[in-house]
Amino acid sequence: MIEISIAKDQIIPLLLDACPSFKVVYEGSDYQDSPYTIAGEFSDHLLMLYKQGNVIEFSRVAELIERLIVYGDSYTKEYAIVGILESVQNVWGQNSVDTRDFESILLPESQEYWQRLNDFWEGKIPFDG
Repeated sequence: MIEISIAKDQIIPLLLDACPSFKVVYEGSDYQDSPYTIAGEFSDHLLMLYKQGNVIEFSRVAELIERLIVYGDSYTKEYAIVGILESVQNVWGQNSVDTRDFESILLPESQEYWQRLNDFWEGKIPFDG
């Protein structure tokens, strides 16, 4: 199956499809025109779900992140990595939640970029996207 590149304007609809419980948060947001702020709100939402033990949508979220990285255009790929993955690392880490719990659901490409982000912030590598 050949997948067409995923563009910027497809990200939010795909995100809402993968995580329907985020729709209420998104629709109530004052930042719908600020994609990276939405990524932060999405990370907050995932943390809330995790703390409630409600992780039923996580496998679909992981599949979406993988698709955005593998099939996204350059903006979409960067958004998946810097917008979503890095936001999860920051939001979850700032709330004293073990980010490895989220990392464990990620698929191979997403795990690779998750580790690259960690290595970058630990000063081990320059981040190259």
